[in-house]
Amino acid sequence: WNHKLSKWKDNISYTKKAEVIPHSKIVPVMPPEPPHINRIIRIDQKDINLYEVWKYLNKKSLFVLSWGMRGKAINKAESDPEALLREWQDRVVKQELFMCSVVYGYFKCHNRNNLLQVEIPNGAGEVGFDFPRSSLEKHLCITDYFGDNDIVALQIATVGNRASSIIEEWNQQGRYTDAYYLHGLAVETAEALAEWVNHRIRSELNIIPPRGLRYSWGYPSCPDVAQHHLVWKLLDPSKSGIFLTEAGQIIPDQSTAAIVVHHPEATYFVI
Repeated sequence: WNHKLSKWKDNISYTKKAEVIPHSKIVPVMPPEPPHINRIIRIDQKDINLYEVWKYLNKKSLFVLSWGMRGKAINKAESDPEALLREWQDRVVKQELFMCSVVYGYFKCHNRNNLLQVEIPNGAGEVGFDFPRSSLEKHLCITDYFGDNDIVALQIATVGNRASSIIEEWNQQGRYTDAYYLHGLAVETAEALAEWVNHRIRSELNIIPPRGLRYSWGYPSCPDVAQHHLVWKLLDPSKSGIFLTEAGQIIPDQSTAAIVVHHPEATYFVI
């Protein structure tokens, strides 16, 4: 077996390089006018109304996926999930269990040689995002939605470290049910916060859906989370207490980063 493994080669091509896949038919459009360029906007918990954020909460995802409520309720608390949600929302606000933070900005960008080159603020050069091209029929690639001289929005949202610390503390104290509900709400609140920021960006660019679609790293259209390091060079979210591991995972856990595409034909796709 050792001999066979040493001679073994992977002959299966799971993805093809962008240059050997036909280009999509996407034609860049005139970019919207951003309110500012190369200015990093930071919003802390004191300026975030969580009840406004929770308007973007995906309740089905919360109840079914994060809280595991399926079919007949297994206990009295789960018999009315809406009441349970209101109870936890009030607890989070009154006890300040979340310390949310948002960072976003608009940058000049350029579609060059299958790379999305984004200008770093203060003339510090550029970073190049290498997005994969789909081998499926339309051969889509995120870079195709941008022109030679364009603008792009990048955003980061987090629920903060406090939630993770409290969840760990409650687990150590044996308060497993409380920790479970808080963790589920923290996960879904991070996503709701990202949608809240996305709505703000659309409003500032004066565009409406489907324009302003956001793509988060780790999903099929942009699977390489290591590219978070490029986002960090542009937004410097470490000043807001949001960091990266060497592999590109975001700390705190309940956090998201995304690129916002203004093109009206933008859609989600798989590679």
